[in-house]
Amino acid sequence: MATRAKAGVRKPNPKYAHHALISTDDSFEPTSFSHANKLKEWRFAMADECNALLRAGTWILVPRTSAMNVLPNK
Repeated sequence: MATRAKAGVRKPNPKYAHHALISTDDSFEPTSFSHANKLKEWRFAMADECNALLRAGTWILVPRTSAMNVLPNK
């Protein structure tokens, strides 16, 4: 069997080189609504998206009833 070690390959295999990247700027995507809602830019983006959907007639907001099966979204 030919292996990397037997072939003299000593560089790390990218398949196993897992690195965590930490963003130091504000160009990351929040992982929850509560986090996004704390950021002014995301609040404006969410409002713009909601207004665009309302203008396009894509959906309407209706009162929730106990018979509804409400799906989560992000």
